[in-house]
This record gives sequence, structure tokens and C-alpha cells, in this order.
Amino acid sequence: MLWTNKVIHKLITVWASFIVLSVSLAFSAKAATDLVFVVDGSGSISSSDWNIQRSGIVAALQDPLVVPRDGSVKVAVVQFSVSARVEFALQAIDSEQAAQTAINAVNAMRQYRSGTGPGRGIETSTAHLLTRGAIRDDFQSYCLSTDGSRNTGPTVASTLAAAKSAPFELDRFSVIAIEDLPYFDAADAQADFGPHVFGGGGVFVIQNFTEFASFVGSLCLGEPLTIVGLEVTQVIQDLENSVGLIEGKKTLVRTYIEPTDGNDPVKATARLKGSRNGIPLAGSPLTAVNAGGAITAKPNALDRRDVLSDSLNFQLPDSWLTGNVELELEGVGGTLTCEDVAAPAPNDCSTIANFSPASELEVKLVKIKYTDGGSTVETSNSDLNELQQRLLATFPVSSIDRTHTTLDMGNGKPQVADVLASLESMRFLDFCWKGFPIGCERLYYGAVNQGGTLLSGAGATGGQANAIPGSVSAGVMVDGNSYGRNRHGHEIAHTMGIHHAVSASQVGTLMGYKKGPCGSFGDSHAPDFPYVHTVSGTQRSTIGPMNLGDDKLIFGWDSQRNLVVDPSKTFAMMSYCPGYRWPSKFNYGNISNYINSTFDVLNFVPYVPPADLSLLKDWRLLRGIINVGGDSIEFKAPASFSVDDTVIPPTMPGDEYWLVASDDLGNELERISFSPSMMHSDAVAGSPQNGPSEEKGLMMIPVLFNDRTAQYSVINQASGNEIGMLPASANKPDVEVVFPNGGEILNPPMVTLVWSASDLDGDSLSYTVQFSDDNGVTWETLVSDYTDTMLDVDLNDLGKTDQGLIRVQASDGFHVASDESDGPFVTPNSAPECTINQPMNNAAFVGVQPILLDAYTYDAEDGEVATVQWSSSINGNIGNGANIVTELGTGTELGIRRLSEGQHTITMTCTDQGGLQTTDSVMIDVSLVQAQIKGDADNDGDVDRNDLILISSDRNKATTGSACGSKCDMNDDGNINIIDMRLAVLECTRPGCALE
Repeated sequence: MLWTNKVIHKLITVWASFIVLSVSLAFSAKAATDLVFVVDGSGSISSSDWNIQRSGIVAALQDPLVVPRDGSVKVAVVQFSVSARVEFALQAIDSEQAAQTAINAVNAMRQYRSGTGPGRGIETSTAHLLTRGAIRDDFQSYCLSTDGSRNTGPTVASTLAAAKSAPFELDRFSVIAIEDLPYFDAADAQADFGPHVFGGGGVFVIQNFTEFASFVGSLCLGEPLTIVGLEVTQVIQDLENSVGLIEGKKTLVRTYIEPTDGNDPVKATARLKGSRNGIPLAGSPLTAVNAGGAITAKPNALDRRDVLSDSLNFQLPDSWLTGNVELELEGVGGTLTCEDVAAPAPNDCSTIANFSPASELEVKLVKIKYTDGGSTVETSNSDLNELQQRLLATFPVSSIDRTHTTLDMGNGKPQVADVLASLESMRFLDFCWKGFPIGCERLYYGAVNQGGTLLSGAGATGGQANAIPGSVSAGVMVDGNSYGRNRHGHEIAHTMGIHHAVSASQVGTLMGYKKGPCGSFGDSHAPDFPYVHTVSGTQRSTIGPMNLGDDKLIFGWDSQRNLVVDPSKTFAMMSYCPGYRWPSKFNYGNISNYINSTFDVLNFVPYVPPADLSLLKDWRLLRGIINVGGDSIEFKAPASFSVDDTVIPPTMPGDEYWLVASDDLGNELERISFSPSMMHSDAVAGSPQNGPSEEKGLMMIPVLFNDRTAQYSVINQASGNEIGMLPASANKPDVEVVFPNGGEILNPPMVTLVWSASDLDGDSLSYTVQFSDDNGVTWETLVSDYTDTMLDVDLNDLGKTDQGLIRVQASDGFHVASDESDGPFVTPNSAPECTINQPMNNAAFVGVQPILLDAYTYDAEDGEVATVQWSSSINGNIGNGANIVTELGTGTELGIRRLSEGQHTITMTCTDQGGLQTTDSVMIDVSLVQAQIKGDADNDGDVDRNDLILISSDRNKATTGSACGSKCDMNDDGNINIIDMRLAVLECTRPGCALE
């Protein structure tokens, strides 16, 4: 083997520490455990229930976390019926070979098939332990499995009394009850055996061998455990569960469990019971979503809240996510001490989850497109789907009412002010106006592909909003854990009135602006952000308080990627601090208040023009970008729209500027007072600003058309200066729609819209293009400030209709001309967009671990997809639904097929109402027993110095004769030696093989 200098240096460093540690570290000797499986072999046991017992015991013996290979556990197997016999004599499991001997004996068992005499099994077990020299200092546990009530032999009570008074004194009695409906159910099991279990044992009802295998270790051998935290999270949460929950939103319950006695890691499992008004909910109790439904519990569990796999986690079913739900953690074996602080009462292993209804977030996601150097930069539909899922993961909503389109900005990297001006115009011309009778509150967001650029002057910007509060925003998309990952949430929150995370009291001010950590600024209206703390020596805006103790410490959960958000590494979404940023407790509540007070489908009334078109009045939309510091304006091309007298178009309030309309003699026709909407930017990559950004504002003023108007002027009210003037040209332009002009059937995926235009004055023309899917009743704006006469359109943006029209407005900078298709055309149905969220590709599922199948679906025509079907390459059809849960096993339950052991290709097929389909697939591995981690000698889930010491104790032994077994034979050569030690060092979980 070739050893590099780097590897040799690492080995020397670790071995130096190892020599010192091996001298000082010694594991205190523990009492041995005598575990007797008492198995029901009566005639009432069906062949499937017989196999449940055998397969469950075999799986438990295969799992070194249940039965270690260090001789600390001795195992015996006794079968009972009318009589009883020892199937496997008590033997220490001190090697893989010993474990296999026991497994062989269990597999060779033959069923008695007579009466049910559990007392005979207990009696025979006691006699056997006496003959094998069981002693009082060891721990004795009887683990009885059955699917029926006693009908022969001595009573359970009398035989247990004899076991308790035997010289070894039985320590624990547990019962695994296999439901055999309608003859034997959970109530029967509790009535027959509940009064007799003791010593941390219990009556545990299971339905299949997977549950048997997964819970037998905890039930029969479980160590005392303490729960120190119970957290119900959707986006952010503390241990007091002070952050409100949203109805229907993905919810994870994290329980923090540690050993009650000592520092040695132990396998821990539990189930979560759910009820409403005391009535158990469907699916209760839940099994943890961790591998094997269990964790390796270690001391100081709250110190590892940043590690998702170190908490025992439960994902709540959709049917639980409404109203008030009582949640209680149910221990499996051993004792469970409650030291949680979760409301409403501490130290009871329970909490009440209050799910409140929330409005939908209404947003239009706009794909920004432009050409640069001959290459096209364009955001894709899948990019928008990704942004929508990120919003669901970060905002206090369970659903999003999303629409989408494309904004083509033409040639060159776009200026963010131009993008926002176009988005504002599109939104206005879509009649997305506040107030009666329209009441549209939808926010528009322009997304630039991560390979693209948004300019702000001569430099780049990450994104901007048109105002705080505002209506439109734009930003550059970033994937991974980079700073800009949730930039769209940052900018959309600005349009909701959420300011940067600034604090004059803790960070200071500059030029009248409040400063925030990491270089952000806010105006005087910005509230002081409450969570400014020093983290690792640097001032940060954090997602919650960092100085009020463990109970109030906020952690996040990214439901899209199933990741923990660590408050010491990821900071407030409205800051400029590094990391991919996450909503703070302060602003999560503010965003929730905005959404619930703003978006209501009952308030929205789309504008429908009157049947008598003569009642319509023609208006002009005057637009521009004001440079406040430079006291100048860049006029944008005006647009035209028409409404009747029942509708008053919204204008910009304020008293900073005048828009003045004059005739050709200079006579004033109209004067409108306004203040521009001031744009607010986001840093490119967490880079601080040296000061407040250059102030630019957007002007958008509707003016009733007057053919006498010869010019528009903008005047600064404070100085009286005219900052810009827009004169009329001599002639109006002409425009004519060429294609589609009526009768066409458009073919997917793209169509090129074509029109012709001219201007006698030779002025440059720009265009606003609109689409109607209802023969001109309503219109959607596809592009604004466009300069070409051909526009490529993704038919997915249009949706299906047979009443399609195109309208093109041409402007020479003052006048506006318009034309629309002479007749309707047809656009086709678009296939739905569907992807698998869970499981991740190559995910592994073990034992009772639920297998969550979750799909993201979107359809341009229908919104929701009609049918989502799941299948397995091994088991065939699994079930239907965008979100379903299956598990390892056989047969079906509630229409959902269980999965066999093996490697599956899981395929999701979604079908829209028009019959078009989209598929997505992932690979997963399903197994009964957790695969061993090479080098993890102490079975605590990682490889560290403790493992090196244990491997060393088996040095120069054959694998079959060692306590550690094959997991310490790193090169699988059948022997444990110095080569395995060296290879184990290279597999250490942390640098230097550190313990933590």
C-alpha cells in the first residue's frame, strides 16, 4: 500500500493521541444481560405470525446495536404451547460466529401447534436460567411474543412470581403482541398482559416482522432514556414551541433523547402518539423517520441540535396538520424520563400543536431572458419550480398561488431598474391593482438564471425590490448553500414591507440610515432588528435570540432538503450576513401577518370591460426611472389601457414631484403630485455596502388620454427644477399583428409571435405584447419595453385555449398605437411539471423507517395535477397521491403497497386533466437491518478514538473470534491487525479522530 506524506502525518498525529488515550480510557465493566425470547408456537399462531416471530428475532440478532458482539448479552430462545422447550440454550454473543449460531437455531425452529400456554414458556425459561447459572448481579429479561390469550397451563402471574423470587431475580418482563383480528387486538393484549409487565417492560402491539425486529431491542433490552426537548417545527422553532404553526404545512417533530445513566451511547427508539380531543388520530402512533426508526442516543443531546440524525424525528401526516393536536412521545422499553419544556406543561413528554389557517401567497414568477455576446441567458420552468419550493420551505404558507411568464429584455446584460420598470408595467397592464373593484395583490418576481447578471449602474447587484412595501422585485438565482439561495425570499419580503435586519442602537447609523451587521442599511422607517449577536467573534443578524439559553434558541428546518439550519452558521434572511440565510423569528411573524391580512381570493375581482365598448375611456401609463441624487429622469415608453368610469386607476401618492401635462402652447392641462417608489437592493454575494446605495425610484402614473397633450414634464417640488421633459412626436407609429392572426393551431413547445411596425418620423419603437385566452375579455402582458418585431414564447406560459388573441402596442416614446389578432387561435395543452421531492436519489431505508413519497407538481392550465401515481421496479404499483407513505413489508394497507427488501427504482407519474404525463424516478435501497459502519466498533454511529481502542483490543485475532467482528476488519481479509487500525484512522468521522 502506498502511504502519502499527508496520510503518514495524519496517522502520527492520531496515534500520538491514541497512545495517551488508551492508557487513560477504560470502559467500566457492566453487568451482563440474559435475554430470553419466549416464543408462541401454539396452534392459533398462523404461519405468517410464526414467521413474524422468527424473522423478527433473526433481525434483532443480526443488529449489533441490539445484540453487541462483546459478550455483554447472552441469548436463549424458548418455544411454548401446551408444553415448552428450549430451542437455543443461553449463550453469550461475543462474536459474529456466536450470533450466527443463534440465528441458525431460530431459523431451524419447528412450530408446536397446540394450545396457548405462556405460563409454560415463562416456567421453562426460569428453569433454564437456573441450570445455566444465572446470577442476581446480571440483568435478566424475558421477551414474550404471542398473538392470543392463555388457554392452558399455569398463569402468567404465578410463573412470573416464581421468576421474581428465583435466585437470579427476574428484572424485566415484556410482551410483543401480534394483532390477530378479530380474535386478539391491542385491548385484549393489554388486558391479558398489561398487569404483569414490569421493570421497564411493556405490552407492545405490532403487525409485522419489520416492527418486531425494529422494536424488540428497545422493548426487551432498552436502557433508561431522558427526553430533554420536543420541538414541532415547520421553518423555525425553539424548544418552547413559541413559533406558530401553519395549517397543512409540512411539519417535523424533533425529539432530543439521551441516556439517563452514564455516558455510553445506547440505541433509542420511541413512537409519537397523536390525538385530537383525546381521540387517537389515524396512523397513531407514528414511527420515527430515522434509519431503522431509531437513533444512537448520546449524552448532551441539545448540543447536537444541528445534526438532524441525532434527534428522533417524526414527520406528521397531512391529516394531522389542522386544528389542535395533542402529541405525546411513547417510550419503547426501559423508562422514559420527561425533562422537556414544550408547552403547555413541562416535563410530560408531550405538547399541543396548534395549526392555524393561512392565506395563500400569490406570486407571479417571471423568467428573465436576454442575449449577451451571442448567447441566450434564460431562466427555465424548472428554475421557477425550484424557487416555488424554496418559498414553501421558508415562508409561513402551506400553498402558493403561482402564475408565470417570460420577460425578454433583449440584447445585453439588463439593468435591474429596467427589469423592475418592465415588471411594474406588466403588473399594471394586467390590471393587478389594489382596491375595489379589482383587489389584486399578486407580487411579481423576476428571476435571472444563475449564469446571468443583473446590473446596477456599472456594477452588478444580487437583486432589488421596487419599494418597501412594493409590488415587484427581481434577483439572480443561486443554487446550493450559497448566499443568494433564498434571495427571492429576501426581495419578495421587501415588497411585503419587511426591511433589512438593521439596528441603530446596536450597530449605528450612517448618513441618516440605520446600519446592520454585514453591511446592510435601512431607512428611518426600518425597525430595529432585535437579534444582533456576536457569533464566533463577529457581529451577526441571527434568526433568533442567542443569549437566552437552550430553551429559546431558534433552529431552522429546511423541509425542501430535510436539513437543519444552524443559527451559528446561517443568519437572518433580511441581512447581508453569509450563509444561505433563513427567516428570523422576528420577520417570519411579520411575513405571516402580511400574507394573512393581504391575500384573500374573495377580494379579487378580475376586471371585465362592459359590453358597450363606447363606455371605455383611453388612458396612458407614463413611466420613468428617477435618479433622485442626480435630479434627472429617464422616461420609459408609455403604454395604453382602457377602463370605464366605474374604475379609477391607482396612482402614486406623495408630494416630492409633479407630473405636468401641457398643450402645444405651453398651457398646463393637468398636474399630478407623486413620490416615486424607491428601489432597495441585495448584495451580490454577502458583500457589505460601504454606504447606502444610489437612490433611484420608479415613476408610473396613469393619465387620462387627452389629444391636446403635447408634452409631459416632471418637476422636483422642493427645488422647482424640471428634471425631465417628454415632447410629442409629429406622427403616431403604425403596427400590425402578422402571426398568429386567427385560425392557427400552435404547436409546442415554442411559438414565434410576429408583427410589423413603422414610424414616419423615423423614431425608434418599443413594444408591449399581450395575450388573451378568452377572446379579448382579459389580457396578460407578455413583455414590455421590447424592441424587436418577433418574440419567441414558451407555450407553457400561455396555457391551453381555443380563444387566443395577441395584442401589440407600439410606442415611439410618446404616442401609442395598437393592433390585435383578427381572430382567435388555438394553443395546446401543456404537460404538467412534476419532480420527486422525497425520497432523495440513492436514499436508504431501514426497518420500520417510514418511506415518504412526496412529489412537487404544477400544471399551467389546472394548477394542481389531476393524478400522481407511484410504482416500484420490484413491487409494481405502490399507490396514488402527491404525498403518500409506505414501508418495508408485504401486502397493502389503506391502498398503499409495502415494499420488499432490495434496491428499487421508484417512479412517479403525474397526469393532467388533458391526459398528458410527466415522469421522474429515483433509486432507493430498502433493508431490514442497518448496514454496519466499517470501523464503528462501539456502534455509536461514528468512527472515533474509542473505536480505535476497541479495534486494538482485537488486534491479531481472526474476525470470527473477535468481539468486534467484520465491521473492524477494514480490508475484509479475515483478520484484525495493524493494517485495519491504519485504515480505521482514515475513516474517522472527525479530524484527529476526535470524540466530539
